[in-house]
Amino acid sequence: MTYITKPSNYHPRLKKNKLGLTRRDYEGPISTLCAGCGHDSISAAIVEACFELNVAAHQVAKLSGIGCSSKTPGYFLKQSHGFNSVHGRMPSIATGASLANHELTYLGVSGDGDTASIGIGQFVHAVRRQLNVIYIIENNGTYGLTKGQFSATNDLESKSKYGEDNLFPPIDLVGMALNLGASFVGTCLAASLACIIMGMYSNWPVSLAPGMGLNAFFTYTVVGEMGYSWEVALGAVFLAGVLFFIMSVTSLRRWMLDSIPLNLRIAMGAGVGLFIGFIGLKNGGIIAANNATFLSLGDFTNPETLLAALGFLVICSLSVRNVPGAILVGVLVVTLSSVFLGLIEYRGLVSMPPSIAPTFMKMDILGAFDIAMLSVVMSFLFVNLFDTAGTLLGVATRAKITDEFGNAKNFDKALKADSSSSIFGTFFGCSPVTSYVESSAGVEAGGRTGLTTVVVGLLFLVAIFFSPLAAIVPAYATAGALIYVSILMMSGMEKLNWSDSTELLPALIIIVMIPLTFSIANGIALGFLAYVVLKISNGEIKNISSGAWFLTAVFVSKFLFL
Repeated sequence: MTYITKPSNYHPRLKKNKLGLTRRDYEGPISTLCAGCGHDSISAAIVEACFELNVAAHQVAKLSGIGCSSKTPGYFLKQSHGFNSVHGRMPSIATGASLANHELTYLGVSGDGDTASIGIGQFVHAVRRQLNVIYIIENNGTYGLTKGQFSATNDLESKSKYGEDNLFPPIDLVGMALNLGASFVGTCLAASLACIIMGMYSNWPVSLAPGMGLNAFFTYTVVGEMGYSWEVALGAVFLAGVLFFIMSVTSLRRWMLDSIPLNLRIAMGAGVGLFIGFIGLKNGGIIAANNATFLSLGDFTNPETLLAALGFLVICSLSVRNVPGAILVGVLVVTLSSVFLGLIEYRGLVSMPPSIAPTFMKMDILGAFDIAMLSVVMSFLFVNLFDTAGTLLGVATRAKITDEFGNAKNFDKALKADSSSSIFGTFFGCSPVTSYVESSAGVEAGGRTGLTTVVVGLLFLVAIFFSPLAAIVPAYATAGALIYVSILMMSGMEKLNWSDSTELLPALIIIVMIPLTFSIANGIALGFLAYVVLKISNGEIKNISSGAWFLTAVFVSKFLFL
């Protein structure tokens, strides 16, 4: 690259900012870009912005990729830091640099090829992780350095200088960024509404949000492997939610759940507890994958693993002393320690939420009326049905809102609130909204009524504006809380009937298989099938209810066809 040095002299009466610097001090060498190139106007805008905002050049790091855009950082803030990265990898360099030095302001410049083609994965994850970088994309719709091919952002049917038509629809980078942010806002809005309905209608301390297992099925199976658009997948979620609600209001769902013996209901609570503990151990790095043994003890030389263990010990120590808010204190101790040690980056306190327009009311219901989508709809229905049943019964048992027969107060209302949430969650662009097992943490902190859930719902709304603060809480900070709650939920096993093997063994299968299959629904299904088989083999076929036979058929169909 050829640099042409600008004259060092300038008029003494040039306007100065609060740092005593003129606009010229923020410029770089004379541009060697093509005459009329829009990139120069971007450089001029950056110079003007830095001048008006009183930015010190030595506190800025400029980053770029490969292409015409890589020249741009040379034409502004000549006294700042800079790095020209590999093609499409500017966000990776920015991530590493920002982790190494939190004090600098990072400004990344990339082109449409650099971002929308080879670097699109980098761009997506930078947005998803809310990387603290000013990301500028110089989008001119053509690859100038390689003789003018269409870029991925070029409009459909636009013509090249050789008269060729662009046959591919453009990638809307702004829309993509909005979608990524919109999903966060949609999740908060859907979860908030669901929690408020649950708390006010059923008076249960159980919170709701899009289920992680269903999220994975939605993204990687329905959209990824099966190739359906996310709009059609949302349509399938809507249809499953409608069926789910019909089952709740017609008492069909209650009839099925009443068919679950007491031992199996208790096992659901204990199994959910063990599942929570498994998630906590995994998130904290206390257990890790092992190719030889599947699982092994994690690496305690890793500071994150040590902090996760510290959080658990803090919670236990405060709990045995009956200190209020022990779980919250443990999470805060780990988070603040992580900030102090430089493991996580403080990204600010508040920010304006992105628009929800890209995902609001975008479900394609008609597209979901496809025979091939039947298995998808039924999968959403069954997984949501039995995941919710296990979660509700498990949390209700811990919250002590069940009688000696395992029946929970206002259970029907809780079912209706949960099932309706799956419907309106699709309005905001969310996968099935369902009761989540982490509600047990709130129960252990003292939550026993719907007021707990309403407060959670209101905090979801607040989180929309405090997203930078909420985003810094690492997964390992909550690991100790999950492990602690897991241990408490396991105490329900003392209520099991240990004298009847036909009911004890299926209960133990549920407890073990929920965490080992990483699915509440699969664990319940396996335990229930074992229950029916053992009752038949023991000559107690008359003790199997009609509901139990129906559920057996459902579970067999699930394993055979779904």
